[in-house]
Amino acid sequence: MPEPSLIARQRALLRDLIRQAAERAREEPAIEATLREQVDNVEIAFAEAREAIEQRRTREEEENERQIEETRRRIEARYKAEQEAAQREFAQTRGKILECEESEKEAAQAVYQEACWTIAAVLEGAKNEAEQELRDNKARLHMRLDELHAIHKQARVLLDEWEQPVEDIEADIRASTSSFPSSSRREGERGGLPKLSECVAEAREQFEQLQQLKLPRRLTMPVIGPLLKLFFATRARKQIHAVYGPLYQILVNAESTRQLLLDHYENEFRQRMLTAKKKHNEEVRHAHALYREKCAASERRREQEWTPAVERYQRLRDASEKRRTDELRQADTLYDQRRTAIQYRYEKDLHELSIRREQQLREIHERHDRAWNNLVDNWRQAMTRLRTTVADLNESTRQLMPEWDDPSWQ
Repeated sequence: MPEPSLIARQRALLRDLIRQAAERAREEPAIEATLREQVDNVEIAFAEAREAIEQRRTREEEENERQIEETRRRIEARYKAEQEAAQREFAQTRGKILECEESEKEAAQAVYQEACWTIAAVLEGAKNEAEQELRDNKARLHMRLDELHAIHKQARVLLDEWEQPVEDIEADIRASTSSFPSSSRREGERGGLPKLSECVAEAREQFEQLQQLKLPRRLTMPVIGPLLKLFFATRARKQIHAVYGPLYQILVNAESTRQLLLDHYENEFRQRMLTAKKKHNEEVRHAHALYREKCAASERRREQEWTPAVERYQRLRDASEKRRTDELRQADTLYDQRRTAIQYRYEKDLHELSIRREQQLREIHERHDRAWNNLVDNWRQAMTRLRTTVADLNESTRQLMPEWDDPSWQ
């Protein structure tokens, strides 16, 4: 019968597929492990050889550094000794010159400082006097404002007793007087300075007139009829407005008047301080000019003695500096030559080592690629055989068991 033959072929196909998969699973890790092992061996050998080259270069560079440092220390020690000797000689000469100059300048400084203290004391006295006057003016101004506010408060109390709408009256006064300049502004335009004492006197006069009004007082009497009370209330409002209006306007203008006076006092204070400071500065400049003349004379004497000492000190320093520079240049030249030779040998050996490493890695990867390609080719051939066999089995199956709509079943 064909059925057992198909089953046998299927089993053989599965066994071949399992064998191919097992062979691939075994060879793939082996190929990669071989690659890693060979690469690791090459890298280890490369690292060891490179470490040896590095250590040799380090030893040679350390020796070169030790030699240059020893040479530099010897040169610097001699240079330092020469410089210190020249410095000590110059310091002694310089100390004598500066000591003489310092004593002369200290005497001039004492005279100048005494003059400055005296001038500053005069300025401080003028400042204290101006500040005291400014404080007194501000205190008087504050007292006048308090008096105006007290009058305003008394007037409002009186209007409240007369059962008058104070807020409405003041609003009417502000509305009727907003288009006219204030008394303080008119005084400023005329070039004069407003006086709060006059404002207080005028406010008292207006308050006294307000107190003397009889009609508003009678409105509080209960015997007046409604119509008569309405008539009297209109006339009383006019009388109050005529008397309280100027009083309230004075109070409204008091703040701007206060600011004008404060500005005037501040300007007067600043002017006095400016004058005192100008006089102070002139006197300080004069004292400082005398001080500078004495210092200049001392400095001229110092320069006459200073120049020869500096020239000798500079000659000694320059000779020592030139000797040091020449010796250091020679030592640095020898150091650079040795360092260049060390670096050249290091780079040459490292280059040769890198070439060997690259050659070995290239050969390893070539072997790996060949092994991998063989494995891939074998797998592809096995898969081709598998697909061919599966196609044959499918064809045999269709022949044995056709579709239900196949004509062979009819």
